[in-house]
Amino acid sequence: MLPLALGLALLAGLAATGVPGEEDADRLETAAVSIPTGEPWDALRQAEYERSSEKLVPLLDHEDAAVRAGAALALGRCGDRGWPSFSKTTSHLGIARLLVRALRDEDVEVRRTAAFAIGLNAHPYPWELLLKACLPDADPDPDAEVRARCVEAVTKLSLEGEARDLVRGGVLLLLDDPAPRVRAEAAVGTHRWSRADPGADEVDAALLARLESEEDPDVVRALLFALQRRSADAAREAFLAHAMAEDVMTRLYAVRGLARIAPDASIRPALANALDDADWRVACEAALGLGAYPEAAADLAARAEAPGDFTNLEPAHLRRAIWTVMLSYPPYEDWADGEPGPIEQDESDAVFAAQIETMFHLTSTAPESSESADLAGLVAGFRSTYSNAPDALIAALYRGVARHPAGRCVPVLVAALERETSPLVLEAIAEGLGKHPGDASRAALHGLLAHPDNGVRLAAVLALREMPDASDLAPLQACFESSEGDIATEIRFNVLRDVAAIGAAEGHAIVALGFSDPHPFVQKVAAEAFAALPPPEKAPSVKRIARRPPRAPRAGKEYPAFERNPLVAVETTRGTMHFELFPAEAPTHVHNFLTLIGEDHYDGLPFHRVVPDFVIQGGDYRGDGNGGATWNGHPLPNEVGPRKYVRGSLGMPRNEDWDSGGSQLFVTHRPAPHLDGRFTIFGELRTGEDVLDAIEVGDRILDVRLVERP
Repeated sequence: MLPLALGLALLAGLAATGVPGEEDADRLETAAVSIPTGEPWDALRQAEYERSSEKLVPLLDHEDAAVRAGAALALGRCGDRGWPSFSKTTSHLGIARLLVRALRDEDVEVRRTAAFAIGLNAHPYPWELLLKACLPDADPDPDAEVRARCVEAVTKLSLEGEARDLVRGGVLLLLDDPAPRVRAEAAVGTHRWSRADPGADEVDAALLARLESEEDPDVVRALLFALQRRSADAAREAFLAHAMAEDVMTRLYAVRGLARIAPDASIRPALANALDDADWRVACEAALGLGAYPEAAADLAARAEAPGDFTNLEPAHLRRAIWTVMLSYPPYEDWADGEPGPIEQDESDAVFAAQIETMFHLTSTAPESSESADLAGLVAGFRSTYSNAPDALIAALYRGVARHPAGRCVPVLVAALERETSPLVLEAIAEGLGKHPGDASRAALHGLLAHPDNGVRLAAVLALREMPDASDLAPLQACFESSEGDIATEIRFNVLRDVAAIGAAEGHAIVALGFSDPHPFVQKVAAEAFAALPPPEKAPSVKRIARRPPRAPRAGKEYPAFERNPLVAVETTRGTMHFELFPAEAPTHVHNFLTLIGEDHYDGLPFHRVVPDFVIQGGDYRGDGNGGATWNGHPLPNEVGPRKYVRGSLGMPRNEDWDSGGSQLFVTHRPAPHLDGRFTIFGELRTGEDVLDAIEVGDRILDVRLVERP
């Protein structure tokens, strides 16, 4: 065991959650839904799938208000994601103007949708009109939901100078709006503003003033969410006061706030107290917050039954959080006691991975005369002792190795490339090399750019971003040209980001390749890279190659025109969860998910990512987060809508490209307002909260099935 008093006592467990048994699941009621079929809906969905804003514009004048609303949302989803349009009507600015027109529609649902779509489009042009639609002394919309969505939209716009100041002042006035929905949206919207902006303290003061008098619990939670996301030091007393609140989410945001502000003597006892919270999510946040207090090792040790024994602490998420905290503490000589010994292996692989990384962190400043300084020997000993360890544990080993000084760790990481074959492990090694710029690291990463596995290639591309140099250009170009298949698009636009970081004129050859790429987002990044390089001697010859999109799935043809939202059962190694899907809101995502279910795509796949008190993520056939199959081989265009992320929301992961969905999925442990309007939601948990809480990295999906309705 590590010679540290780091054990913990058993915390109060979660109350048992009453959920229907499997035999009752087919009687769960889902919402009634109306899925329109035929024209003009097929045309609308096809135009949205193609991101063809030109075809959507006429539908804004359709006689059916539902069609007008659908066209407005589709235009917002087009945004400024791809190659800029040469049409004034369908340029980024042109779309913003069209959505402003829809904001004046006589139908309230069209206005609501248009307000949300303006935030998706995110062009700054409509800022003044959005304010006028919600401020009481201007021309406010009579509908509170329209006003709330206008507030959400205007806080998403990137503004400068007087416009920024006027928007800030207007949104702060709306903290006193008579409608709780508007007050909550005004509070949440402030988390999108940088603390570097002028008036940041004024924003914090306004949030605190509202908090003192606010009685609506949803608005209180929104205010605390914003204050903790803003790391508002002025909210110290408010966080301390609400850390003992009866409502779980109020406590959670308060504890997160304490963890994000400047440490002081009043905070550590509150965080230590929160370690005993009955809700594991609050306890995890408290543990992570104690990372700012190295002396808190005593708070953790007080919960030990035996030194170093974490296995008596449930749930595993909290044990993992506590080991992760150790990575925040000064290593070795400051608080370790003698030479670290072998770890008492936790029964959870996810916790054991955190233990491994922590052990190597503790040895990172070991004296040269100690056995702990022999990093190669420690690695060899670990690989011998745990010869059958899963890839995730070996990856954790090399993440720990990378915490050592370059002189120690780079030779070990480079040597490991000769014997390690797992893509997941090689990705961790590449990440580690990126933290230690130098000739040896660069040469090794150049070699990984030609690796047959695209996940390894991507890891090398990202690692080189940390040490940009003109010598990278030739291997980066070869990587760009030879990458095919899954995530090849992500590799290409990240190569272009590297080219921009290097900033050498020779990078124009790669930028030209980006301009000719069929994927719109690669073309967009190529334009950004072009602007970052010195002007070429000769203007590039740009040939746009348009991507030919496939046919969008059609209701009543490729998928049913559901009368009730479908229900799916996701059987895992921890139990079964049931999700209600939303085909009216995200038809392509639901069709993709149900089609893959019918092909048994998910059977046996792991949950490869779990962030305690945030999300579980799985569905990747590669198991490293880089796999993304779809029913037709094309990435899913986003179907982001106004629905909010709550506990159990079923969302679609993506990369920087908004239209990059696939087979993966994530489920939220709690409400996540910072994800609202950014990631597609295509379902929501109906039973199995206890299963959601129990899932760890390495757990698997055993089977997914559509629950037949009676």
